[in-house]
Amino acid sequence: MAVVTTQQSVAALYTAIFNRAPDQAGLNFWTAQINGGASFATIAEGFAQHEVFTTGIGALPNADYVNALYTNILGSAGDAAGIAYWTARLAAGESKASVVASFVEGSLTIDLPALLAAGSLTQADYDLALVRQQTLTNKADVGIYFANTLGAASNLNPATVSTSKAGLEADPIYKASQAAIAGVDSTGASVKTAQDAIAVAAGSPNPAQALLGQTFTLTTGIDTLTGGASNDVFTATVNSTGTLSTLNLGDTINGGAGTDTLNVIANVDGALAGTTKSVEVININQASGVAAATLIASSQAADATNINSTGAGSVTVTGLGAAQQVGMSGATAGNNAAAFTVTQTTNGPLTLNLNGAVGSATAGNLTFVDAGAATTATINATGTASTLQGVTLPGATALTVNAGVNVALGNVNDTVLATVVASGAATSVNLGTLNSTVVSSINASGLTAGGLTATLADNNLSTVTFVGGAGNDTLNLGTNVLAGAAGQLNAGAGTGDTLGLTLATQLTAALAPAYVGFETLSLNAATDQTFNIATLAGITGVTVGGGTAVTTVNGLTALAPQTVTSTGTHGLILGVTGATAVGTLDTANVVLSSGATLNAASTLTQLSVAGVETLNLTAATGTGLASVSALTNGASLTAINLLGDSPISFTTVGAIGSNLTVTATGSGVHTIDFSGATGNAVSISSGSGNDRLTGTGLNDIIKAGAGNDVLIGGAGADALTGGAGNDTFAFATAANTKGAFAGIDTNAANIDKITDFVGNGAAAGDTIQLGLTAGAFGTAITFSATTTANVTAVTVATAADFTALAAAIQAGITGGAGGVATSDTAAQVYDVTVTAGNLAGHYAVVNDATGTITVADTFIAITGAAALHNQDFAFA
Repeated sequence: MAVVTTQQSVAALYTAIFNRAPDQAGLNFWTAQINGGASFATIAEGFAQHEVFTTGIGALPNADYVNALYTNILGSAGDAAGIAYWTARLAAGESKASVVASFVEGSLTIDLPALLAAGSLTQADYDLALVRQQTLTNKADVGIYFANTLGAASNLNPATVSTSKAGLEADPIYKASQAAIAGVDSTGASVKTAQDAIAVAAGSPNPAQALLGQTFTLTTGIDTLTGGASNDVFTATVNSTGTLSTLNLGDTINGGAGTDTLNVIANVDGALAGTTKSVEVININQASGVAAATLIASSQAADATNINSTGAGSVTVTGLGAAQQVGMSGATAGNNAAAFTVTQTTNGPLTLNLNGAVGSATAGNLTFVDAGAATTATINATGTASTLQGVTLPGATALTVNAGVNVALGNVNDTVLATVVASGAATSVNLGTLNSTVVSSINASGLTAGGLTATLADNNLSTVTFVGGAGNDTLNLGTNVLAGAAGQLNAGAGTGDTLGLTLATQLTAALAPAYVGFETLSLNAATDQTFNIATLAGITGVTVGGGTAVTTVNGLTALAPQTVTSTGTHGLILGVTGATAVGTLDTANVVLSSGATLNAASTLTQLSVAGVETLNLTAATGTGLASVSALTNGASLTAINLLGDSPISFTTVGAIGSNLTVTATGSGVHTIDFSGATGNAVSISSGSGNDRLTGTGLNDIIKAGAGNDVLIGGAGADALTGGAGNDTFAFATAANTKGAFAGIDTNAANIDKITDFVGNGAAAGDTIQLGLTAGAFGTAITFSATTTANVTAVTVATAADFTALAAAIQAGITGGAGGVATSDTAAQVYDVTVTAGNLAGHYAVVNDATGTITVADTFIAITGAAALHNQDFAFA
């Protein structure tokens, strides 16, 4: 068991509760209390009453509290067994103060070598526990050194309101006590660094300020600046007006002890002036629109451990040492493409640190370039998410991505890259395309919450292996066909892992065992390809993209259909297993999506659904158009459901099923066209958008929704309902208003019907539109856009059939003068009301070029008794 002094225990408790080093008065007082008989738990209960604890980690739920003990006190996440143990003690009613006391004592005194020797710990567990124990021990030792070295100067100001959190934080020495142990970890080097800073601070007139660090602003003159014992910050500018620059030739900056930072804000290209010594972090914020700012690391910043680009402009660093790291922090591409170009002095490992680095889509190239030959590369993503447009790493054979937050690299340009390892708590790590053809393994098993996205270059090694993360991974194979070892690609634990394919030869029965854990297939074929997804078990969804090729997706299930999502422009043929079997009701679910481009259109040049009874098509294109140019092989269809609020264009050609119902429910503007359909009529219902609905050449039922719609029945006797809104009922020819019509018909079954016409005369309302084709409404008649309607009301007492009705209209026209012939410029329309008999009702009758009303004229049945007006008619 480790030997721990009372002072170490007290100092460790200060670390646990206040995350600070003890002051001399407090360390001596509490040590004396314990030596006098007070228990450590009692001391902890007293500490835990403070607002710093009660509003900090003490306010967390039990599980979060235990996790915070591990990370705050021991410097790393806890193991599952340890977390469960301490959480159970809290659940049993033990106080958080009691638990933290036991946690601190246990962490300091546990005999790790004995547990390892007894087999109670694995070597890996022992190594981790030893790091944790040493971290707390080191913090306690540095805390004691702080109190003893500063002596009375470590004590709180007598005026400090020490009972409140705000009071403590207002005292500089309190903040200094936190800074004193902030950088301490399990290493002896961190202890020495901290103690050296404390020793320097003790010899300064203001120890608190020395430990907290100072801020220096360079002048337009020649500056020689030296920092103190702690973390100092130097700020300089480089201005296009040279006399305004504060970083000049001859400036010398010595950071002293601590981790010091130089911030350079520049808006002019070229070499940066000045030299630094003992400055560990250099941030260069270059403005966009100018060429790169250049720093020679080997001569100007040899002591820097991190050199970062933090602005929208380009930065070039040359002479980077093997131990130096570079980073992008908040770098956002401006009007010009920003590039971060780094040249190493020797071949070796390279580390890139990212924190909120974003490359705009318009600028395009926020690119990290290593012009040397890094043998290995490490990318650390912390803070906030980063999105780059490309990373170039010539010579690096291994890439490690430590992603604490989401990161997208754009593409990884490195022709010799062989292995990729990704880990961390990020929910998404996107590598883009790997341009190496020698990638042998991608391992994302260390991603504890998310998944990895990557695309292999064509002609990559066929033996490449992949292990996914805990989230949803996407691996695009390009045109690569695998060797086919069982489990060669294992997507891991996600529920929406995607395998990207471009060739049918990538999805065969022989290769199926190589793919494990994928739920979605992404098919992006450049040429016509046929994929049988039944080959691969567990597929719940398919996405189809690519160019203008036709992709055939066979093996879809009938009773639990996979959703097929389409982006871009191409043809799609769906094959549902058993679709032609008698008694099976098959469904196909299709989504037209914008994909990664907001509001992008999505077009199926053809959609074949042979044997399918129900087609559900969802438009998810935002304001972009979701279009089906030609629905084919729809003879089995009985229902088409058009879903979503995006605009839809839907055209059908060829045979359709009997009793087919088309229902559109969204608010988007829909164009639904069945004029090319054959075999059967259709029933169409639309949503609330301003839709254009076209029927077949048979007796269709067309019902519009709340928008200002256009209804085109075409040939046949159609039933047209406009719904709410100001609707247009369009008739291209007189023949299009009739089905199997004859003068002896005793009812209106064989003529078009408008079930809800509300014309309203000169006011806004519904419109009957007549076509402009020559002869469409009578020989020698050609309407134009300037043609007007002349409406005459006629009342007929009774009519047994349409021949009798025509004669009655002729006889009933004012004064018995008979009908007036329609001309190119004036359509003679009769607003006919039949009060009784077989044909009782309301009709719009458009005369042809002869004066006599006959059954050859246009007859349209209209529900309702409201009178028709000249303005209710339009010509187009």
